[in-house]
Amino acid sequence: MINTPKFETSPVLEGFMPENKSTKELYEEVEAFARHGKPIMIFGPTGSGKEFLARHYYKKLTESDFYKQWELDWPKKYKKLYNEYDKNYSPGERDIFINALSVGTFQSINGATIIPKLAESMLFGHEKKSFTDAETTPGLLEIIKCGVLFIDEIGDLPETVQPKLLRAFDSAIRKGRRIGGRMDYSLDDLIIISATNRPRESIREDLYYKIGADVEIKGLDDRPEDFQNFIPIFICLIQSP
Repeated sequence: MINTPKFETSPVLEGFMPENKSTKELYEEVEAFARHGKPIMIFGPTGSGKEFLARHYYKKLTESDFYKQWELDWPKKYKKLYNEYDKNYSPGERDIFINALSVGTFQSINGATIIPKLAESMLFGHEKKSFTDAETTPGLLEIIKCGVLFIDEIGDLPETVQPKLLRAFDSAIRKGRRIGGRMDYSLDDLIIISATNRPRESIREDLYYKIGADVEIKGLDDRPEDFQNFIPIFICLIQSP
């Protein structure tokens, strides 16, 4: 008997709600994308609240019919997924993937803080013996199912990873593969939200057109009403252990 992993919706502390008119309109626009599970790319300067916006997207996603349908369909999808890995891997290797699954969750990484040579492995995973001392390890893109991966500062990821990201973002492909992988895995049940503090023209063109709808959040200097709401959040972050 196959035991289906349960949905584990991530708790999302709103933390920040906008007062600025343009920010309110932006949040409403993002809510519309979230209700239909449409990926977005967020442009904005450092410290403007891009991750708050991504978390707001996720919260509205979890309240949507789209997310509820994901949850209803998950047992059938998991059975198909289990059988696919059971066919291609040993029981031990299969269970490494099964035990790593993160279903219905929100997870985030920052491209600027990832060690460049580890970026591909962290995102896509790697097989045993694919490099020195490597053990089978699924990547974030592989283990998040029916959830959201937020990639902050995507423009800082190594250029060597970008061709594989193209396959991940391309709606006609939506596939990933571990380093040294023996099979492609589907990314159909994963929403990737990306963000950058760089200008649009700095993003690789073919990647930009596949990455999702782009939205832009202004810096706090242009949103004094929102700045007041950020102050208690920053205090809590500083005081947290």
